[in-house]
Parts: sequence; structure tokens; C-alpha cells
Amino acid sequence: MNKEKITYITEQILMKNFLLNFVPGLPLYFEFSSLIDFSSFEGIASLIILITISWTLGLCFEILLFDNYYKTKVQLSNENSHYLLIAKFSLAICFAFIIELILFMIDSVDNSLVNEKAITRILLKKGMIVVLAALSWYHFKSKLNSEAK
Repeated sequence: MNKEKITYITEQILMKNFLLNFVPGLPLYFEFSSLIDFSSFEGIASLIILITISWTLGLCFEILLFDNYYKTKVQLSNENSHYLLIAKFSLAICFAFIIELILFMIDSVDNSLVNEKAITRILLKKGMIVVLAALSWYHFKSKLNSEAK
């Protein structure tokens, strides 16, 4: 293989077509899999299920929230592709936390044993990660927008 084919495979196929959707889809997959509560298979079957569902969720996430980048993904530079990956992953972490918090509050309405201390514990445990993810999303989204102009 020559150098052009290797760079094409790594940049276009691996980075822009697979990783840009798979990595942000992982937090969404784990949140939705706990919601649906389906049993994953063993070995290669569970890996295939994880990859396809995560990639599909990441693609849907990109189409819904990053539509202008989805249409011009092929024209993005490598640096902008990395910025887009980090921005999407950060926003996916925020969405996964919001979904988890909503599900916990719905569960706490049904179960009167859950009190405010439990909700505060969840907010303190994961709140810092969500704040850092939101700041990271804002930073890399602004980098993408400034380089697009």
C-alpha cells in the first residue's frame, strides 16, 4: 500500500465515517441499554451489537444536532474533524446525564423512598463531569465556528 491509500483509509473511512459517529454514540448506547434492559449476547455478537447501535445513535445525534457539519463532513480538515469529535462526545455525555437524571426523577416519583439527598448525590457525583463536558463542547464548537468563517 502506498502512503496516499493509507492516509485515505485512516482519515476518510476510519475517522470521518466511523469514529465521528461511534465514539459519541457510546454514552447514548449505555444510557439507552439500561433503559431498555435487553440482554447482550456473548463474545463477537455483543461487540457487533455495541458497534452498530452506537454508530447508529451517533449518526442520528449528528444529523439532529450537527446538521451543517454532517453535510460538509468530507470537506473538514483533520483538525476540524477532531474538534467535531470532541464537541459531539461532550454533548453526548451531557445528553446521557440529562436522560439519566430524568429517568431517576421519574423513578423517584413512583418510589417514595428516594429523597432529596439521593438526587443531590447524583448531581454532585456526575455534575462536575457534565460541567466539564459542557465547557469542552462550547470551546470546541466555538473553534469549529471560528475556523469555518
